[in-house]
Amino acid sequence: MTARGKKVPVKRTRKPWSGSVGHEPHLVWYGERVEKNYRVYLRWRVRTGEGERATNWKWRSLKLSVRDALGVVDPARAAAVHAEATTQYRILSGHEAEPKGAAGLLTLRETWPVLTAQETGSLPTDSPYRREIEASLTFMRKVLGDDFAWVDLDYEQLQRLVRAKADEVVRLHRRHLASLDKDAAALVRKQTGLRAAEVVGTRALTMVSLLRRKHSRIPLHAPIPSGRGWREDLQKYVAAQHGGDVPEPERPRHTLDEVRRILRTAPSMDARVDLVLQLGAEYRSGQVVRAMRSQLDTTEHTFLVKGRGKKLGTTVMLTSGQQASVHRALSGYLRQLEAAYLAKEIADYPLFPSGRLRKGEAYVARHATAAPIHKRTMNDRFHAVEIAAGVTPVPGRAFYGVRRTLLDAAVEAGLSEEALQEHGGWSNSRTPRDIYRDKQRPKAQKAAADTRAEIRGEPAQAEPSDQSSERPSPSS
Repeated sequence: MTARGKKVPVKRTRKPWSGSVGHEPHLVWYGERVEKNYRVYLRWRVRTGEGERATNWKWRSLKLSVRDALGVVDPARAAAVHAEATTQYRILSGHEAEPKGAAGLLTLRETWPVLTAQETGSLPTDSPYRREIEASLTFMRKVLGDDFAWVDLDYEQLQRLVRAKADEVVRLHRRHLASLDKDAAALVRKQTGLRAAEVVGTRALTMVSLLRRKHSRIPLHAPIPSGRGWREDLQKYVAAQHGGDVPEPERPRHTLDEVRRILRTAPSMDARVDLVLQLGAEYRSGQVVRAMRSQLDTTEHTFLVKGRGKKLGTTVMLTSGQQASVHRALSGYLRQLEAAYLAKEIADYPLFPSGRLRKGEAYVARHATAAPIHKRTMNDRFHAVEIAAGVTPVPGRAFYGVRRTLLDAAVEAGLSEEALQEHGGWSNSRTPRDIYRDKQRPKAQKAAADTRAEIRGEPAQAEPSDQSSERPSPSS
């Protein structure tokens, strides 16, 4: 404090020592507080009222320092602080620690029946998501063993798991390349195994959350790793072992000319693909394919894209071209369903029903209550439209290739941040610019090159003659 009573900022002379015990909502933090002359404190949350956010921090001083006379952290004092924090955590969580691997703890072999039990399980019905969980659990049993207990899944075991998956993918890919001739092998894209390993790690932590929060089969004090840091360590491992650089995610996209050819070809090739593209080429095809007739307002000419989970929805104001496509569908392959809907014989119906159409039309008895068409089936139909439009299908592209291209064109057209967010139904404007947007932006690169030339006193560079055919441009 100064003579006038004003606070003087504390000068940090060394990095504070700290750590934590347990997991939310009872996590206990411990460490040095700089403003308290590096004395050690414990900190945890206490409830102050109703609601999930009605909590505040509780502090308790241990009235000691963990450093010796030379300023080095003393291991014995650090261990004592950790033990004190562990005791506080046990008090908060109401659990006593069991030894790791003790009898009675849930193992990998026993996990699947717990998750899929019809009456109490978190995943009682079959779905693509559940099959992904099952595949990850199968791989965990292969690497860690059937008798591996969930309380033993610390950070080291998680890294062991995801690295084993990355190594397996690369090994299988190389074996596949060895069976091909040189020309065919050159066409097969490089496989790093990074994404497959990330999926296994993510699903392992998903199972931890389900088993701990919903089934109470993993003690709260178990040293389960958090979702932070392990991806970065995995990227470094994959780069060092199989690449050299951290691999960039592949986001293949169409050119704007290809997109326009596909849009012109779709009406004569496949009515369902045409309607998906017209209603939601800028959005996630999965959200559009699940749409029901009630989401389409033919009076106001709007289409509601419903969200799911973290994927938000939005309301699309239809253009004249989109309205024409809707009219084609409602008077075409959806004609019978639309007539029953307007006559109030049925309450609703899917715009993209699964199953075979009869003479190109959906009929009420079968398609009014049909499930939406499967994603793989719709992708196959889209690839057929691509071929008819003279576009070569690329693995991993499909509808997302169109979406990325239309985003690039919208950015090049100078769309505002708010309009860009609505353009693709994103929860924020950073996602389309940082993730979906093409990293190779010819216009921006050309402007930067011209500026460098001007600063250095060089003549401006010429515009590449074939640029418009390679990258999307709103004026092409």
